[in-house]
Amino acid sequence: GHEVLLEICMGIAAYPLDGQSVEELISRAAIARRDAAALPGYLQVYQQDRDLAHQRQIQLIRDLRNAASEGQLLLHYQPKLDIRSGQVHQAEALLRWLHPQLGLVSPAEFIPLAERTGSMLLLTEWVIEQGIRQLAEWNRKGLRLQLSLNISAVDLYGENLLVTVEALLKRYQLSAEQLIFEITESTAMRDPERSLAVLEKLRDGGIG
Repeated sequence: GHEVLLEICMGIAAYPLDGQSVEELISRAAIARRDAAALPGYLQVYQQDRDLAHQRQIQLIRDLRNAASEGQLLLHYQPKLDIRSGQVHQAEALLRWLHPQLGLVSPAEFIPLAERTGSMLLLTEWVIEQGIRQLAEWNRKGLRLQLSLNISAVDLYGENLLVTVEALLKRYQLSAEQLIFEITESTAMRDPERSLAVLEKLRDGGIG
């Protein structure tokens, strides 16, 4: 008695242009099918350069788990200027990944991979700790700012976000009011009731 909506996506690889063996053709058809899932019409013929892109994705997924522990991640801080006063009271932390072989990798490329493969929580913990550490350092130098950090859907629905943040604030002796979490509407609307509960807990903890 249930209605089921089927969405079919199709990837095509043709012999002999796209491969000489069965294994090669199936592999390239699978790459085309993954591309098709994101396209209108859900149909894609294998593109000759997609093997390299696929290999790059595999390498990024593999290396992302160790990026933080191997010192490849860095935060850039973008100041937010109050036009009226001419003062900077806030900044936004922007995550960057400097890969040893591939160079600077865009967040637009590695964040979706992190969300899809379970590495997002590791990245977020690193970003929050580095951001809080930097705020504490600025405080010691007499520069008191609020810092914005971007939070993904994976982080928002995790069990320990507030616990992790509160422990880091205590360790670095930092006020929660100096932190702002930026969350997109699409992220919050994936599960509005749960999102609201988490957001209220963060707000009650003093985080903007």
